[in-house]
Amino acid sequence: MNINKNLVEDTIDESLSILVVEDDEGLRRLIKKRLERKKFKVEAIETGEDALERLMSNPDVLLLLDYKLPDMTGRELIENLAGKGYSVPFVIITGHGDERIAVEMMKLGARDYIVKDQALLEVLPQVMEQIHTQIMTQKKLSQVKKALHESEERFRVLFNRGTDAIFVQEIKNGKSANFIEVNEIACQRLGYTREELLRMSMKNVEIPVNTNTNKKSAAFPTNDTTAKQHHLYEAIQVTKHGKQICVENNAHFIDLEGKPAILCISRDITQRKHLEEQLRQSQKMEAIGKLAGGIAHDFNNLLTAIMGYTELILVKMKPDNQHRENLEEIRHAGKRASSLTQQLLAFSRKQVLKPKILNLNHVVKGMERMLERIIGEDIHLNSQLDSSLDKIKADTGQMEQIILNLTVNAVDAMPNGGTLTIKTQNKTIPHNAGNLSTDSRPGKFIYLSFHDSGEGIDNKVIPQIFEPFFTTKAKGTGLGLSVVYGIVKQHNGWINVHSEPGGGTTFGIYFPALASGEEENLEQELSLMEFGGNGENILFVEDETGVREISAKALRDYGYKVTEAGDAGEAHKIIEKKKADFHLVVSDIVLPDKSGIEFTENIQSLHPNIKILLTSGYADHRSHWTDVVKKGIPFLQKPYSLVDLLKIIKEVVDAPIIKTTEIEGSEI
Repeated sequence: MNINKNLVEDTIDESLSILVVEDDEGLRRLIKKRLERKKFKVEAIETGEDALERLMSNPDVLLLLDYKLPDMTGRELIENLAGKGYSVPFVIITGHGDERIAVEMMKLGARDYIVKDQALLEVLPQVMEQIHTQIMTQKKLSQVKKALHESEERFRVLFNRGTDAIFVQEIKNGKSANFIEVNEIACQRLGYTREELLRMSMKNVEIPVNTNTNKKSAAFPTNDTTAKQHHLYEAIQVTKHGKQICVENNAHFIDLEGKPAILCISRDITQRKHLEEQLRQSQKMEAIGKLAGGIAHDFNNLLTAIMGYTELILVKMKPDNQHRENLEEIRHAGKRASSLTQQLLAFSRKQVLKPKILNLNHVVKGMERMLERIIGEDIHLNSQLDSSLDKIKADTGQMEQIILNLTVNAVDAMPNGGTLTIKTQNKTIPHNAGNLSTDSRPGKFIYLSFHDSGEGIDNKVIPQIFEPFFTTKAKGTGLGLSVVYGIVKQHNGWINVHSEPGGGTTFGIYFPALASGEEENLEQELSLMEFGGNGENILFVEDETGVREISAKALRDYGYKVTEAGDAGEAHKIIEKKKADFHLVVSDIVLPDKSGIEFTENIQSLHPNIKILLTSGYADHRSHWTDVVKKGIPFLQKPYSLVDLLKIIKEVVDAPIIKTTEIEGSEI
């Protein structure tokens, strides 16, 4: 179809311009520039008073209105206009998704509302074009009787442009009747011809949905009390072939040649609904991860104290003491509890990793003998490893944890035997590949997959399988898959799950492949040294009383002089009072009043001869763990044993000074 270019340009440039009322100067400029790129005429104003003056002089605009202005609200501005006899089509912008404000402004006649978020500038042109189409369509429909011949072509262009379906439905005896007009998009979406749709009504193609209760809602209201009101609602449209499509309907009562009718703009929101569900799942996992990480952090502090006091007693206890066996059991229980907190930290992606360059094939091969013992004789292990596999940078122990957990999960899925296939291969995801998952992205990746021939997983529970403590098994903690999820995310990868009941399950993991030429940073192995000190002064800064007291007691018992501080402020006062007479400062990274990184940077800037040792129970944004690793600052992870503490303190005291002030770009 050949469309007259001048006709389209007149529709946008001359028929209606946009007046933007927004008090944020930066956002106002961005909105104006974005709309002008779509050939809209745009005028921008800062205050409500200026907008009133402008609109009363020329109300023939489409108003894009910020709800909260410095001198009045959007409601007050619209009510002022109405009181003076002016009616202007408007779209409201809210700073947050407040449904109450949206409903309030829709009752005043708002054509739509938009939330100020990251997607604002992307969706704005489409929304304004949709509203513009509505306005122009209403104008043309009301003029059909007077100028049908000369406006027919323009109406056809406006009616069929865009991506939204348009339905015009007549009202008879106060009830909605058949369609009297539909656009081409409506026909294409529903699979009916125009003639077929004109013999139907909205109730033949639509199932209204109440978004609050997920049940059927009342159809679009058509009684006199709701006349002239706008109605925004969601529904399910059913195509000719039975496919269901989620839609958002923007409906208005109109006067068509003296008769009441409904103009309904219907937008396909199927993809939006899918993304919203993915976002909700992502937010739920993130919230659970934060909770798990916080719990693990507190447990690490408690376990450090429990294990420390236990070890201190055992060291001083005679071998034949009757209580020694009980204390050994306490220590073993502490180690098992420590393992549990490490799993929680792995899920929440706050575990301290020691990555190195490795080949996943070597990790899999190194575990094959152990895996064969785990799976038993009735399950066949089939390894399909790509001999040209690229390398990744990862923590070896965590990769082994992934392999072990997914193997155990596969064994549980095959109680009567079967085949477990572990596969590795190089994969390149192009830019036009579409989304494999919400976390997928283009690039080169190493693909590690586990496929079992077992029972499969019900699709209803797949969204929950990575949640901590969720399990469908009679036994187990429910941490296996959540640990895998956390480790994969912490290594900047993602995991896909495909399963069919009775058809087995495949877990596919993507890790970023290393760029060619990247060199491995080999870790220096520490030699064993004597743990005792020679009277060196140590300042021990830790807000957890139990950890601080047992650590200080152990260090004193082994020949060190220890001064304790509960936070950075107290530590600063101690250092100034003692004239920097300290060989070493041991500090937790997360202190109540200041970051341990910032605190130790300040100390070394004033007293460069003081050495630093940092500790932490987990690595999150506050710990700046990346900087700690990159600059080689001595670090001890909680929960630690007294042997670990004494060993690393001896090494740090004897080692050259590493200044935390050398860290570049740290944001505290």
